Amino acid sequence: MGLSDQELLELGQWAVEARYPGDLRSARAEQARRAVESARTLVEAAGEVLARPDG
Repeated sequence: MGLSDQELLELGQWAVEARYPGDLRSARAEQARRAVESARTLVEAAGEVLARPDG
């Protein structure tokens, strides 16, 4: 898929934390950029899997 375990962990933490307003930590620009890039990579990989005949 192209994402390391660490990248998936960080992306998952942002996904969960974003559901609870007030508890969300502030992101620095670099953290936000990495999270967005990881999310794009994940969406692209999911699209490839779903586009397969057996997906």
